[in-house]
Amino acid sequence: MRAKALYQLLKLKFNPKKHGGLLRLSYREVQAKKWPGLKRLETISRAFKELQHKGWVEVADTGGLFGKVNWYRLTFRYDNYGSNL
Repeated sequence: MRAKALYQLLKLKFNPKKHGGLLRLSYREVQAKKWPGLKRLETISRAFKELQHKGWVEVADTGGLFGKVNWYRLTFRYDNYGSNL
């Protein structure tokens, strides 16, 4: 459920016209949204890793230390899963 909530936050922030479709979402920014289940940094980290592992999100560029934030790419691989399109 936490990964799904995080994916919704990523999709809300997504703008295909900015930065070539890449987006950044810091852990602190996620905490500031105060979504249930996404309060602790460890939990947010696990949710990001789950999204990456399942193929929903790819890390386009690694941020690293000292407050740098990863750049993410949404794959949209499963957005139409279960629909009759």
